[in-house]
Amino acid sequence: MSKYTKRPVRPKLKPVKDLQGKPPYEGCTGNLPKMATHEEPKHCDDYISDPASNKHLRFFLLINRMPAVDGLLCYEMGVRPKLFADWVDPRFTPKPSRRVRVVMASRLGDVGITENLKAEQGYQLRVPVEALANFSDRP
Repeated sequence: MSKYTKRPVRPKLKPVKDLQGKPPYEGCTGNLPKMATHEEPKHCDDYISDPASNKHLRFFLLINRMPAVDGLLCYEMGVRPKLFADWVDPRFTPKPSRRVRVVMASRLGDVGITENLKAEQGYQLRVPVEALANFSDRP
């Protein structure tokens, strides 16, 4: 029991060995995969001014990443861009691509996707833009 609260104190976790019997990364308490050495994903704002990017992607990000007051004006005027893309789920081995709808662009640089192609809002997963391909305004 903690001397300040009536809740029991959580026991400190000991590092777990991975499947090969080697200790995991320093300070880690679970079996984490080895991180690949790669560059940080490109921020979604970088695609807006990139002429090589897909025009549907650029327009969707432009409207969704502008300040809320300006975005509200666009919505009131009927400008609500839709964006659909193909996404490969890395959890499945054959890796078939699935059609998803992009419903949100985050200021952290990723986008929110959902498999419900009729959804206007509410994402199921957040992914970097690089994880998506074949952008269009139609499912």
